[in-house]
Amino acid sequence: MLAEKIKYLIYISIIVLISSCSVRNTPPTTTSLTIDTTFNKFRNQVQAKQRLEYSQNSLSLIPKSKIKFYIAQYVDSVDVKRYISDDVNRTHIAKELKELYRHRDHDLIWVSTKGVLENSTVMLSELLTANRHGFNTANYNATYLLNLSQNAFKKDSDLNLFELIDLDLKMSAAYVTYAWHLSNGMTVPQIIQGRWNRQRHLEPVAKVLAENSVQDAIALLSPKTADYKNLQSALEMYEAIAHKGAWPTLPSSIKLEEGDTSSFVITLRDRLIASGDLKEDKMSNSERSVFDYDLYNAVRRFQYRHGLAVDGVVGKGTIRALNRSVDEKIAMIKLNLERIRWMPSDLGEKYIYVNIPEFKLYIREREELALEMRVIVGSKDNNTPVFDETLEHIVFSPTWKVPKSITQEEILPKIKRDVNYLKRGNYKLYKGWYGGDEPLNPDSIDWSVIDENSLRVVQQPGPGNALGRVKFLMPNNMSIYLHDTPADYLFNKEYRAMSHGCIRLESPDLLAEYLLREQAWDREKINEHMFKEEPVWVGLRTKLPVYIDYRTAWVNKDGLVSFGEDIYGIDQLQASPWIDKNNGAVATIGQAP
Repeated sequence: MLAEKIKYLIYISIIVLISSCSVRNTPPTTTSLTIDTTFNKFRNQVQAKQRLEYSQNSLSLIPKSKIKFYIAQYVDSVDVKRYISDDVNRTHIAKELKELYRHRDHDLIWVSTKGVLENSTVMLSELLTANRHGFNTANYNATYLLNLSQNAFKKDSDLNLFELIDLDLKMSAAYVTYAWHLSNGMTVPQIIQGRWNRQRHLEPVAKVLAENSVQDAIALLSPKTADYKNLQSALEMYEAIAHKGAWPTLPSSIKLEEGDTSSFVITLRDRLIASGDLKEDKMSNSERSVFDYDLYNAVRRFQYRHGLAVDGVVGKGTIRALNRSVDEKIAMIKLNLERIRWMPSDLGEKYIYVNIPEFKLYIREREELALEMRVIVGSKDNNTPVFDETLEHIVFSPTWKVPKSITQEEILPKIKRDVNYLKRGNYKLYKGWYGGDEPLNPDSIDWSVIDENSLRVVQQPGPGNALGRVKFLMPNNMSIYLHDTPADYLFNKEYRAMSHGCIRLESPDLLAEYLLREQAWDREKINEHMFKEEPVWVGLRTKLPVYIDYRTAWVNKDGLVSFGEDIYGIDQLQASPWIDKNNGAVATIGQAP
């Protein structure tokens, strides 16, 4: 009977101990576990009855089966969310924490009855270097946990079984949180209608953590793309630059070019040396004040990796880019590392990738570059949205069903002023947004009585068609697709955010040739179908994933750290309030488990 009462008291104590735990905002200053008064009282009662199996001196005598029993009760009977300091992902991480112990048969993971296990040192070392991924290491409390685990097994410690379980859970909670952030991102992307339509692709982590060593698990859960690894290296480089101090700035009112001589040239030289665009020199001040050929090339290099006109002239746009602080660049890199973590871990063996701020399209096969081209994307008023889809069809010699907004705001006013506008633009006007009605004659329209909202304008295939000679379709409810354009001269511009939202391609014939190479289509057949009088639809035998993305910091094919303009203002929206620009910390995550 007494034994049954003691078992009951032990079970109750588990609930009491965990319910007393709460998330602290700062790491505790004490070097031992904080024990609830009620639990202390219970422990003293047990020890008074010479039930010493829960004291440190006899922890090693407790059967492993009994430890597993208590861990199972501990994990399954209480709200483990109290161990999770991440307010944003707490529910997901708590579920993964329970799953981790289930996969490990409810055994201790980081400590034993004899002391700290070797794998805990490896794990805590990983947490201490979380800044490699742009994380704030304080979010994982590695230093606090290291001190806690070391002090728990000191000779004068009276560690008991429940404190041992509590310590193991704290360490697991930090590890699972870190793993979740690596695999799924630490923040939740805000869905911005018309601009950001991509959700996070959530993937579980517990099974990977349970079945692999710490280092192997982290490698498996971290993004594996070259983009991510290169951007990590860029972060390391810019943090090293920041460690040396801020770089100098230039007045926004000046203009510098090759051949100029002034003290501002010295400042420009120092600025470009700081960012690695120019090699260190040992020239005198008089020599350094001359805008020479080496400095000209360094300016061009800087302009190239910032998406500016590569002319070697330091004007307002270049000075604006030069004057952005190293802390701003670091914040951009961290945000874009996070955007990579939001994407699926497996992008496919081959896929199409469009980076809006870069104005570029890439096809990658097993992470090797197969094709690239310049693109034109949506303007600031007509954003190209971020989303994922699958390319399924090609339409050669397409018609263009003019969107209703363009019809109402641009086309109809021109038709009213000039009935020949339709003929010149190779348009046809129909009544009704759908259906195959006969085209209307604009001369016979009574504009005072007709319902203009019912009018549909369709541009016929031809050299002036807004979609060019071919379009590439991926099903989506935003009517976004890739297409040719008759305005090829626009690809020579550095800033190419000027479409109504769809993506115009520099070399659509090369894309068609790549996509149809498995279907016995050669260049001659493609060219023939691009000049038909009626549209020709071709279904793709191999459908390709398409990722329309928005990265304002990346490493280009030449290995240069590059930055693009935040043309839609998404950086500002996603960097606040979730990510603190000063240290990359998630603002809502507490500082201790």
